Amino acid sequence: SNNAKRIIPSGELMLVIDSSSSMDTIVSGTTTRKDLVLNSANELVKNLLTANSKDLKIGVVTFSTGNQKNDDGYLITGTDADAQKVCDFTNDISTLQSKISAIEGTGQYTNLDSGLLLAQKSFSTEKNNKYMIVLTDGLPNLAVGYNDLVTYDGLKNVITKTKSTLTSLSDVNVITMLTGIDNEEAILKTDGTNSYTYGQVINEVFGTEKNPTIGK
Repeated sequence: SNNAKRIIPSGELMLVIDSSSSMDTIVSGTTTRKDLVLNSANELVKNLLTANSKDLKIGVVTFSTGNQKNDDGYLITGTDADAQKVCDFTNDISTLQSKISAIEGTGQYTNLDSGLLLAQKSFSTEKNNKYMIVLTDGLPNLAVGYNDLVTYDGLKNVITKTKSTLTSLSDVNVITMLTGIDNEEAILKTDGTNSYTYGQVINEVFGTEKNPTIGK
């Protein structure tokens, strides 16, 4: 509904949707962040495929953390299992909307890296346009191979790994949409000497509007 030039994409488009528990945060009345994001995703699917159901296929991946536990009863995090494929590429609007509406939170934490990697693997080898739209309400605190949720260095590793994965998507048109960060100056992690604010993590992982890590 904005004033951007109307360009209907063709090829393969993957929606990469945050399904961490923070998505259940209420925005207004009984409406949650998840309601807003999933409703928007369904509207996007309908509009794009109504305009071009012949040359465009859409898939859906979600990410948070998995629910597998080790022998001691602790969650196994920081793995590929932190992301799930919700729907393979299709041009069937009803199938996509049904799958999107059924998305539920699978974990407390945010492994964006796993979602990006799964989405990347899901694209075909066909020489066509490839798009990825990332919808998240928070900052990554896990990555594949990194599950230290406590220390400053642990967060630094997550930032480095996630940014590396983003920059590897050079053949994909990436659009990243972030919401839910109320105070970018707030301290997210510190070791007593060094610290990360929410804004610093955003800039290091995603870049800025004028100078994004990748895409828009």
